[in-house]
This record gives sequence, structure tokens and C-alpha cells, in this order.
Amino acid sequence: MKLKLHLLAEVFRDVFSEGFESLKADIACHGVKVSVLTLDGKVVDGERRLLACEQLGIACPSKEWNKRESLLTTLLKLHDFLSLSPMQRALISARLFALRGHLPSDDHKTRAGYVMLLHSSDTSVRRAVTILRDGTPELVTAVAKGFMSLGVAIRISSFNTNKQIDEVSKISKVASGRPKKLPQLKPNGPKRPTRRHRIEAVLADVQVLKEMVSASPSLLKIFALRTSVAEIERKLVKLISAIRIDK
Repeated sequence: MKLKLHLLAEVFRDVFSEGFESLKADIACHGVKVSVLTLDGKVVDGERRLLACEQLGIACPSKEWNKRESLLTTLLKLHDFLSLSPMQRALISARLFALRGHLPSDDHKTRAGYVMLLHSSDTSVRRAVTILRDGTPELVTAVAKGFMSLGVAIRISSFNTNKQIDEVSKISKVASGRPKKLPQLKPNGPKRPTRRHRIEAVLADVQVLKEMVSASPSLLKIFALRTSVAEIERKLVKLISAIRIDK
């Protein structure tokens, strides 16, 4: 019997970057390592594994949620969410908030509850909610894969559909050619970044912004910059060299 997808399968969709073809090849050689998780007979985790098995013509093992621990706890254990960027965690939090009515009652939370669960921020989650509401699927996927920041995405989400797709295509080409290292959280919880780390993150964003503007000059109108990107970078470099490194 072919398994159907639960609405909750959308939560981690496009977030983890492992290629589908490599996953399919691994399943062909070694089989499915982690069974698909189901809720009421519908898949809540393992959509790509299920699709790979269907294409390979093999049965996909599945297991029903055991209800001994919360469904969210089970899902988070299946994914290395600590390795995700803040914008990706914000997107997951926003998806959980949007689909909270389909979660078991023990997992019903306020938006702040999902923010705390995923170590995100309320501002980021609010931006992610707006992107999910107004953005095209291509825009949401770009954020989920870490190609685009929430700030850029929320501005592009105000465009019409064709303009959004065009801008996402330009930015994704730049980002895919220059993978950005994402900050990782330690298992014992998030560590508050020092001033130096925060400024270094801004410098990295400025560099990405320069590449984005180069690929799509119309982005200058989005940001309405009063000073040039080079001037912003120069001031930040001067600032970072002047501060004392926190130990």
C-alpha cells in the first residue's frame, strides 16, 4: 500500500542539503537506514526516502509514532537541527506554528514556544511567517537551503510572482557557487556570540550582498542604500580592528 504524506511532512522539506540522487544511490546500495515515521498511517518524516524507494521499486520501511515521547521531540532527534543556520531554524519554527493544529495536543505551543524549542528569535520567526505567506515556493526553498537571508527574502516576497522567481534564480546561482559556512550550536545549548563574532557575521553578509547586487543590480532599489556597500564594509573593518576580543 502506498503511503500518503501528512501535512507535517512540510516542516523539514528542503532544509537539509543532501542531494536526492546521492540519497537514492545510498539506499540502492545499503537500503533505508532510518525508517519513515508515520502519524495515523501518513508520513510525517522521510518524504525523500519514500520517493527514492518508489523510484527504485523497493518497499520502504515505516514505523508509527510510539507516543512515548512528544512527536516534536521524536522529529528533532531524527534531524541534526543544531547544525542549521538561524534562518533555517526560524523557518522550521514558522512552519510548526502554521501547522500546530495538526500536531498532537501535547505539542501545541505559542509562537514563542516554538522559538524557544528551535533556539530561534521571535523577530526571525515573524519574518519567516511572512515569507511563507507571501513568498513563492522557490523563495521559501532558497531560505530553507540557506541560500538567502530572511531580510533579503522578506523584501523579495513583496514582488509579484514572476519577479520573485527571477530574483531567486539570480541569487541562488551566486549562492550555490559560493557555499557559506553556517554557525553551529554546541549540544549543550546556544552560545551567545561575542561582539567580534557578530561583526564578522555582518561582514560576511556584506560580501554576500555585494555578490547579489552584482548579479542583480535591481536589488539596490530594494535596500535603498544611502551609502555604498564598499563604505559600509570599510567602516566595519575599522570597527572590528578596534574592539577588544572577548575571551
